Amino acid sequence: MKKTLVALTVGALAFGAYAEFKKNPDANTLWSEEGGNTVYGASAGTTWRITGGGIKPVKDAKNMVFGGTRDLGRYVPVSAEYPYFIVKVNANERNPKGYNAFNASLPNGFHVLSVVTQIPAGTYVVKHGMDVKRDQYLRIDYFGNKITIGKMAMVKVPEVAVDMAPAVLKKGGELTLTVRLQKEADAVDVKFFKAYTMPKIKLNGKDSYEMKGDDSGKVWTLKVKYDNFSNFKPGEKLKRTNVLFAFEIIRGDKTEMVYAPSTFMTE
Repeated sequence: MKKTLVALTVGALAFGAYAEFKKNPDANTLWSEEGGNTVYGASAGTTWRITGGGIKPVKDAKNMVFGGTRDLGRYVPVSAEYPYFIVKVNANERNPKGYNAFNASLPNGFHVLSVVTQIPAGTYVVKHGMDVKRDQYLRIDYFGNKITIGKMAMVKVPEVAVDMAPAVLKKGGELTLTVRLQKEADAVDVKFFKAYTMPKIKLNGKDSYEMKGDDSGKVWTLKVKYDNFSNFKPGEKLKRTNVLFAFEIIRGDKTEMVYAPSTFMTE
């Protein structure tokens, strides 16, 4: 009898190691979907709701995996106390003959993340900017063959926090990018993409910048006088998520890729 109980306990712990959607799993996390055993269904209150039959879940014990051409979503807690939305994309398989995109949005057309054509692997970090404190419908749109997500969450402090200022960027004004790390780095470089179709673009004529680190190697900053991003129409006003910043976090011979969509608008 004791052996049976031990076996059941070990089995439960092993299954629990792959944590499905959880609210407040720790003090730093408002909610997370991590480690597989993702539950899909018809109710957005208790599962990731699949609409229209276009999203195809893939059974996986270690990751959230799905493919297809449609949207899915669920109600998640949102709070200004947990301002960062993170998505760790471990891999993505393109649809070689069709449209490819990965988008996330909250109510009232509030886009959090939007990349089209290319969906590079790496960690996406977004400061969502919503000040409500209640459950909101998080909609994920995916068009592709298969995407593998290791983690999706809203947290107080991510391993890599990216902040941008100001909220409204004017020509001749100063654009400030700040990267705060939990683990020190040797260098941090930043490059730029136009989120729609993902071509590389330039900021003020330069395709990359080396960020300046503090003595701890954990806080990295770039301050530049803003003139323009290339590959946009002259005078085009940019909206949130139009530019994707690609941060190369270098530690020895290893490089961690972190992506952050623009959280500002331009005038």
